[in-house]
Amino acid sequence: MKQLSALSIRAQLVLITLIIALPAIVIIIYVGVHQRRNAVDDAYQLTRLIAERITSEQKNMAAAAEQLLVTLAQMPEIRQQNQAKVQQLLRSLNELNPQYANILVTDRTGKTWAAVFMPPPPAMLDDRRYFKNAIASGHLSSGEYVVSKSMANKPVFHFAYPFRDAAGKIGGVIVVAFRLDTYSTVLRNSPLPAGTNFLLLDHAGVIMHRALEPEKIIGRKYPEVSFKEMLAGPDEYSYRGPASFGDERFISYRKIRLQGEADPYMYVRVGVPVKTTLAAADQTMLKSIAFFGAFLCGAFLLAYLIGKRSIADRIILLEQASQRLASGEMQTQVASAVSGGEIGRLAESFDTMARQLTEREQVIRESEVRLRSITDSAQDAILMMDDQGAITFWNPAAETILGYKAEEALGKDLHLLLAPLRYQQAFQKAFSVFVQTGRGHAVGKTVELAAKRKDGQEIIVSLSLSAVFLNGRWYAVGLLRDITESKHYQEELLEARHSAEAANRAKSEFLANMSHEIRTPMNGVVGMAQLLRYTQPTREQEEYLDNLELSCKNLLELINDILDLSRIESGKLELEAAVFSLRSCIQEVVSNQASRIEQKGLQLLTSLDEQVPEQVVGDSLRFKQILLNLLGNAIKFTEAGSITVSGQISSRQETGCTFRLMVSDTGIGMTEETLQRIFNSFEQADSSTTRVYGGSGLGLAICRRLTELMGGRIWAESTFGKGSAFFVELPFALPPAEGNGGDQAVPSAEPVQTVMNRRLKILVAEDNKLNADTIVAMLKQMGHESLAVSNGREALEKWHASAFNCILMDIQMPVMDGNLSAATIRKQEQKMGGHTPIIAMTAHALHGDRERFLAEGFDGYVSKPVEMQALAAELRRVSAA
Repeated sequence: MKQLSALSIRAQLVLITLIIALPAIVIIIYVGVHQRRNAVDDAYQLTRLIAERITSEQKNMAAAAEQLLVTLAQMPEIRQQNQAKVQQLLRSLNELNPQYANILVTDRTGKTWAAVFMPPPPAMLDDRRYFKNAIASGHLSSGEYVVSKSMANKPVFHFAYPFRDAAGKIGGVIVVAFRLDTYSTVLRNSPLPAGTNFLLLDHAGVIMHRALEPEKIIGRKYPEVSFKEMLAGPDEYSYRGPASFGDERFISYRKIRLQGEADPYMYVRVGVPVKTTLAAADQTMLKSIAFFGAFLCGAFLLAYLIGKRSIADRIILLEQASQRLASGEMQTQVASAVSGGEIGRLAESFDTMARQLTEREQVIRESEVRLRSITDSAQDAILMMDDQGAITFWNPAAETILGYKAEEALGKDLHLLLAPLRYQQAFQKAFSVFVQTGRGHAVGKTVELAAKRKDGQEIIVSLSLSAVFLNGRWYAVGLLRDITESKHYQEELLEARHSAEAANRAKSEFLANMSHEIRTPMNGVVGMAQLLRYTQPTREQEEYLDNLELSCKNLLELINDILDLSRIESGKLELEAAVFSLRSCIQEVVSNQASRIEQKGLQLLTSLDEQVPEQVVGDSLRFKQILLNLLGNAIKFTEAGSITVSGQISSRQETGCTFRLMVSDTGIGMTEETLQRIFNSFEQADSSTTRVYGGSGLGLAICRRLTELMGGRIWAESTFGKGSAFFVELPFALPPAEGNGGDQAVPSAEPVQTVMNRRLKILVAEDNKLNADTIVAMLKQMGHESLAVSNGREALEKWHASAFNCILMDIQMPVMDGNLSAATIRKQEQKMGGHTPIIAMTAHALHGDRERFLAEGFDGYVSKPVEMQALAAELRRVSAA
């Protein structure tokens, strides 16, 4: 016994417990493994029986279908294709056999000429698997999962059999469609494990039926990997694996074939949940565990009786010594009475602890002094509240913030003293939960509350609350800061922010509306100017028309610049990330401006470093917009000399590079003062610049915003009277492998011919009479016939009354707008068939509007003001589609 006492406490208890528990452990393992093995065998047997039953029923169904179809194929009414008699016969058969969803008879081309429920036209079955196999083999053939439109979208499965005409040739096919929901009764009223399920798959792996919750999965493809494994496997197989519910199951499947067919036309899969199958075995194991628990209780009892002398009695001596120490007898010693093992070492530690308590008591007193100095000097109020709600601590900062002296606050109810009257009930309810659990919605958090000062003034405070458990009770400690003034500042800032956002939204909406409203009347101006050119004007009139079209072009450029700047400032401009060629983009922009450069007699120099990669990843459209603005300015402000466009790589990494673009000229130049403000909106060198050269002062502002949005920078250098140089640095990512794909330079398109090869009949929906007259005149000039209406409802009525080759649809119209009118036409076309091209003809000309209208069902898009060549090209495109 003395040797056992010398061991550690844990060694004694483990040794005794293992001796008693070992037999129970062996029994539990043996019984559990045996019962689980039997349960698994029963589960596989059950799935095989259900699969065999379903397979048998399906074979009987196929045999019944074959008998029915063979009988029908021999009937003279069908062989002679007597539609009236066959129709009546099929309906009678359907009434006697409710499991048949439909019975159809087709001719040799697949056209349905008799059926219980006629499918919607054109009612052709020539692309169906069962039809093609029946025609090819001359025997019974099977189909696949189909949702029958003639049966209110009910899922069905088909069998087909060919019939022969009087000459003995195959005259068509008889098809019977079975309702797949009849299988739902197979597992009903059967004493099966919970969750037992089966699936029916067609030849392609589409799920035709599921016993449990069929609506979740019927009509979907069975997981491809699992289906291929079953397809390559034997005709009958059982295994354990994941099922359609996502849980693990014991599964058996069977393949079903028609006589004479090599491939299965249906697969039956039956599964029983592993969890349900093993429930009984697990329950037995739990009982065994309970039995094992009883063994453990006995083991612990034995350990207690044996260990009482070597453990408990010695611990009692330590307990008595602890009580003397708690009463203040610091010189208590116990190691001499208790020796050996862990308890002996514990007694030695106890004596050491008693010696150290006296030393630590002094340390605690010193800590209290330091804590008091910290709380007294803190700028935040520090409060403590006991479980009765009384204030137990109140530092000097609390006196300053809340107005109460410490002697006035200590012992008072904190809620009654500081909380406004309207919050008293809520605080009391939360406090009752806190004193029981030490928890609350504000515990461990910083919250903002209203507090009441001694003088009655309400202030807003930030409170950090924590819970402290002392002497079996929960105390609350709070750090409180007066944030009244800062909250006022925050509210003012928030109000200012909301005002700024509202102003920005109003500005964007105003600019968009103004763009729409300006483009609408300009459509008449531009359109009439284009039509005047076809009236054989004089040279003087040609000059007037040139000036008119130039003024319209400048006005449109101004509108587009303002809208671009507005979208950038509102954060609505999104950059693309696509592979493109820097060289091609630069060449395209330079070629576009070549005619202007030649007209002014300027020399153009281009230089691209050989280190420039062939392809980069970025927004090519915005890059070309920046270059076009800079090159356009250089041409505008240079009367003689040259313009240089150069590019080089300023830095390069493994996945990206920084490209530096320079556009320099020998033009009028700028002063240092001008350089400081040229990138601001609506700024130019001086007022004379606007008078002489024109422009809005937005081009460079847009360049700066686009450059910053793309992560780059732009700057300028200039000498007044000698010329300017603009620099742009832009970062671009590099594609994974240079030289594969990417944008290529697109050759300029040839001028579009306004006269088409064929005459079109066109419906024009436009509420503005001037615009409508203009469009009608343009169409007449192109050689087309047109009819104009003033709103979407009239367009819909005219479309119903007459056939049109195309519709030009304005968007914003009274009574019915263009979007609704086009959507209504598309819905009716789905029912009646046919398709009329619709071109959106609108003043909505923002970036992305074209894509939006095409996505909504329009075939084409032209923006106002309408250019004849653009309209002719769009008519040519949609009429050829």
